[in-house]
Amino acid sequence: MHKEGLKGKQPKERYHSYKGAIGKVANNIINRDFSTTAPLQKWTTDVSQFNFFMGKVLFFSDSRYAYK
Repeated sequence: MHKEGLKGKQPKERYHSYKGAIGKVANNIINRDFSTTAPLQKWTTDVSQFNFFMGKVLFFSDSRYAYK
């Protein structure tokens, strides 16, 4: 194969989400107590970043209120 210049298929690089030190972290004022007595008292959110080819970046934010 080497003589002919042929190469085997290369495995894809594994995804690693860790990019280094974490930035500013907000204070934990809810202290994991998501119980409420009325709607719209406590809101939660999560922001995810997706990196695409050619340098394109997408940020996705999901917001919910914690009321059952």
